[in-house]
Amino acid sequence: MSETVSASRAFLITSNNPKKHYAWAEFDCAVATKEDYQRVLIEAIALHVEGKTACAEVRKKNGALAAFEEGNCPHFHMLVVAASPIKFKALQAKFNHSEISLCAGRLTRL
Repeated sequence: MSETVSASRAFLITSNNPKKHYAWAEFDCAVATKEDYQRVLIEAIALHVEGKTACAEVRKKNGALAAFEEGNCPHFHMLVVAASPIKFKALQAKFNHSEISLCAGRLTRL
């Protein structure tokens, strides 16, 4: 992530081996089910949508779309968007072991 961008309305987050880095992403790879992966994605999305200080009106305008991939290195990709700019440092604090990339383009409606 370029240090010149401090905030944006959309970012892509990639988290490799989330169970290794985040307590909320605990699951057993050997017996993980679709429901286990869905729970991890719901927890990740909730971190963005709920926020630490977001009021109810702001939470209605935040959104995310996520997908989990199994394999040798289980990981997820999550697109996060918001009506107001999201501070890069705020995302970095929530997902400190993930790659966070700025999304190019324009969001015209949420």
